Amino acid sequence: MSLHVPQWKRRRRNLVVFTLIGGAILTSYVGAFALKLGIPSSAWAPWFGMGLLPVLVLKLSVAGYLGIHRGMWRYADLHALVTTTQVVGVTSAILMVAAIALPAPEWLVAVVVQDFLLSLLGFGAVRMAPRVLMELSASHSDARRVLILGAGDAGEALVRELSTSRQFDPVAILDDDPQKHGKKLHGVPVVATLDELGVVAPHYEAEALLLAIYAIPRERLRQVRAMALDTGLPLKRVPAMAELLSGRARIDEVQDFSLEELLDREPIRTDRSPVHDLLTGRCVLITGAAGSIGSELSRQVLASSPSKLILLDNNENALFHIEQELRPRVGETQLVPTLCSVRDENKLRELFSEDRPDVVFHAAAYKHVPVLEHFPEEAVRNNVRGTLNLASLSDEFGVGRFVLISTDKAVRPTSVMGTTKRVAELIVSDIGRRSATIFSTIRFGNVLGSNGSVMQLFRRQIAEGGPVTITHPEMRRFFMSIPEAVELVLYAAAMDEDGGTFILDMGEQVRILDLARHYIRLHGLEPDRDIPIEITGLRPGEKLYEELWTEVEEPIPTAHADILRAPRSQASPTDLARRVRSLLEWAEEGTRPQIIEHLRQIVPDYTGSPRCAREHDRDEGSRRRGAATVLSPRPESFRELPVTPPGSRSLPAEA
Repeated sequence: MSLHVPQWKRRRRNLVVFTLIGGAILTSYVGAFALKLGIPSSAWAPWFGMGLLPVLVLKLSVAGYLGIHRGMWRYADLHALVTTTQVVGVTSAILMVAAIALPAPEWLVAVVVQDFLLSLLGFGAVRMAPRVLMELSASHSDARRVLILGAGDAGEALVRELSTSRQFDPVAILDDDPQKHGKKLHGVPVVATLDELGVVAPHYEAEALLLAIYAIPRERLRQVRAMALDTGLPLKRVPAMAELLSGRARIDEVQDFSLEELLDREPIRTDRSPVHDLLTGRCVLITGAAGSIGSELSRQVLASSPSKLILLDNNENALFHIEQELRPRVGETQLVPTLCSVRDENKLRELFSEDRPDVVFHAAAYKHVPVLEHFPEEAVRNNVRGTLNLASLSDEFGVGRFVLISTDKAVRPTSVMGTTKRVAELIVSDIGRRSATIFSTIRFGNVLGSNGSVMQLFRRQIAEGGPVTITHPEMRRFFMSIPEAVELVLYAAAMDEDGGTFILDMGEQVRILDLARHYIRLHGLEPDRDIPIEITGLRPGEKLYEELWTEVEEPIPTAHADILRAPRSQASPTDLARRVRSLLEWAEEGTRPQIIEHLRQIVPDYTGSPRCAREHDRDEGSRRRGAATVLSPRPESFRELPVTPPGSRSLPAEA
């Protein structure tokens, strides 16, 4: 029965539509005779009666054939009027031929002409009436009064779509083209330039600002954002052209600014041709391929058409999603999703032996500082052992390039996370000194929009009404977008010929408190009034400031103005392999204080003093087991170092 309900609704709707059209046909037919011959009289006979039924059938048939009844009439637009004109034009042409061909009085031709004009009015009125009534009935009493910034194509489309909106009521338009001033778009006046925003907004009692310019220069965007902040009004924008063309968004679905647009600098751009030369036709392995950096790395690597792209991750759900995203655009590339932990040396060895990757990007790591302060053993198992596994296998199987994704927290670290990443850097550097493989390290600061990033936290806290939490009022961080970070990784990998550490010159550090206030104001809210800001205190392992290099590394310029290169570190301990082996054994069997002490031995400038939530271990038995651990003989190099210590328990999967 349910299958027949939609048919009945459609038939009932079509019946109503054709009844209205029939009424318009009869009205125009009678009106044409009345205009030519006056009030109904004998002069109409017999032609009025002879033509009534044929005209009605003809016009209804043509209207049905051209599908005039199929459109959504409440959204009638210029296309609907064109269809209406086609119906009236075709039928009037047929009637004109009949009037000339038949032995009829001369005045019948004039009646056909008048019927044509009246039919245009009648059909058009019936066709547009639902939209007109909808717009007239649309209540703007609860809609926010908004200023539209931009009177171009995007502005025109936005104003047109908002004419029936119950959310926004456009009251005026600003545009930098003086020739548009004084004109109107769909009844909304173009009043001034964007620079006069501060004066126009209070005059029109605006409550929000909508930027409707598809390709606004970044410098002009900065100026508009600054003026918007001065008004205290929220600033939103229309979707990007790519989203509109793909159908992922509509013009009236206004959006917040992307996190990347909050950066007060031009985005980093590199030459892609060396990257294509490095990757095209080669087998590429990406670890952590489903993470924030790894997924963007996978997208950009795929654009260079490698012969095979191996996506390695231990997160089954996230791996599924990145595979589904990339699968439709693989082209000739063989996409190989691989569910595997970087701790699993045996499975990694099988992969290297079977697929023989040419380029390895190692992005898999635990990264959350507060969590790893409580679980240093997990940080060591994942960040140190995982890097050792991959770097050793890359050397053994003759990989052409190995790229380690590192962090600014590895420089003079104060956290377990930063220290384990520094150990990973030392491992890569040490193996690289004796290997034919080119080992590179890419070091950069925070990325906007990554999983668990501060901007994601701010967005959620603002949506919940606050407070926005900051650990210290003077905390500062470097920031870059995820696409920028990945572009740097790829460019550095392509340009490196002998191994080293590449660093993005990210300019000045951003004070987190200023970033939070700026982000709150972009939502049209006032910090400390609408959204409170709460200082919670530094967490274990956190630094007030970040560094991208030490004075020992002495970074030098490269061919790219925004990229620096620190030569391969010579500061690693001479017995690094033995110390790392000892660290890995303590991570499997020892206590947390012992793990911290071994980290400090490898990285002497580690200044953290973590107070782990479980600092005394889980039970007395674990302490006894740690104290009774017998360490194996120390190897002289990583080639002699067994990946899994003898007698250790099986390794748990990564979170």
